[in-house]
Amino acid sequence: MRGKIERVIVVGAGPVGLLTALFLGQRSIVVDVVEASDKVNDSPRGLAVLSRAGILNKVIERGYVPADVSWRRPNGEFIVGFQVPKITLAGLPSIVMLPVGSLSPLLVEEIQKLDNVTLNWNHRVEVEGQGSKVTKRMTAHFVIGCDGGSSAVRKSIFGSNFPGWTWHKQLVAVNAYMNFDGLNLSDIQWVVDPENWYVIGRINKKGLWRLVYGETLGLSVQEIKDRLPERLRRTLPGNPEPGQYQIANVTPGDATMSAAQQQVDQSLGCDLTRFYDKPIAFGQE
Repeated sequence: MRGKIERVIVVGAGPVGLLTALFLGQRSIVVDVVEASDKVNDSPRGLAVLSRAGILNKVIERGYVPADVSWRRPNGEFIVGFQVPKITLAGLPSIVMLPVGSLSPLLVEEIQKLDNVTLNWNHRVEVEGQGSKVTKRMTAHFVIGCDGGSSAVRKSIFGSNFPGWTWHKQLVAVNAYMNFDGLNLSDIQWVVDPENWYVIGRINKKGLWRLVYGETLGLSVQEIKDRLPERLRRTLPGNPEPGQYQIANVTPGDATMSAAQQQVDQSLGCDLTRFYDKPIAFGQE
């Protein structure tokens, strides 16, 4: 499509959708963000794009800049590590830790300053026909699908043609307030083990850590939560008992690599080619 783009619909109010809407709104394009939920999603999900959007300093203020990275044995023994450079050649921090539950509200705050961007909560996108109950129609020059792995935009364009591979493990991201002071851990570490591996990263200045590990595929969220205390006691460095930490969030996710097979005019998918490794994507993307 050639000529001026005046209106865009962004489907999905996750960090990608909100950041896309913020970019477009800052360029005087009228944007409707359509989100099925009634609020931002606080489940776990770089820095150059945040700098371009003018919000990197606020991200740094609310987040945590780690100082070091290491690889360790399951008992916490240090193997190898390094200090994180404070600034890259591009003039940006190497890494900033900020949970998506804090990033998305920040993006909403910035979007609400723009009169030309509307956040439509509790709006679910459906394909007309096949028993759908469409109650509202929107039109725009472009539709941008940022509504995740089960994207209604993708399905309306490609149907089920979204080939790829899902590993026979699911990743579980846990945000927990924990005291690792006695173990002298780094701000980020990979615990190396064929079965009981972890990625452990400090994500704020108040003792909140992100733990990521592999779990049996097919377990429900409740089953994962029920198994978590014993797993942490048995396999996490320091072997903490349940009374020694506070769980803030438990989010499972598949490790999947998939790709769309074609390009469609006037519809864009921000994640149509994707690898779902967001819980352990600590650095720049």
